[in-house]
Amino acid sequence: FDTVMKELLEAVPSALVVITYDVKKSLWRQTLETRWSKQAGFSSEMIKRRILWLESLSPQQYLALLALGDVMVDPFPFGGGVTTLEALAVCTPVVTLPALQNVPALSAGMLRTLGGNRAGGEGEMHRRHIYSSVAGFIEGARVLLTDAVASKEMRQGLLCHLHHCLCLPQQRGQGGGGCCGGSGSGGVG
Repeated sequence: FDTVMKELLEAVPSALVVITYDVKKSLWRQTLETRWSKQAGFSSEMIKRRILWLESLSPQQYLALLALGDVMVDPFPFGGGVTTLEALAVCTPVVTLPALQNVPALSAGMLRTLGGNRAGGEGEMHRRHIYSSVAGFIEGARVLLTDAVASKEMRQGLLCHLHHCLCLPQQRGQGGGGCCGGSGSGGVG
């Protein structure tokens, strides 16, 4: 994961990685920074300017932070789990690489389920989040970080899918006041 994060930061020079941590466990932060600089080849400049460490946040602050992010990168070998659900709840796109996770396909399963609730079954929604290669994973994150239109479309699609999942069955597909206008287009009016 470390080398993938380095490659992502190199691919998107404007990207900033935000990590929350518990100040009582600051040794974890120091260990990670040391590992990045010595094993993964992060420059000290990259660590100083491109990695933002935030002390633990309240639940509301944390959700606000997730909502501000352009993309949540599902880590491996340990996946995001609850963090993935929280990111999706605030319509922040998630990219995942399930083949490299210890709990195979946890986030991928969430994304497939979310995308599978639309008419037509699993479709475009999960294909733009789930990757089978490191190169695809990095490219998917890069696109969401650099292409404002793609990012907006993904967020709108997530919002519509979430809305659809939460609608009562009798509301689905109704014109006008139904979920996402009942159009099945994946967009939000």
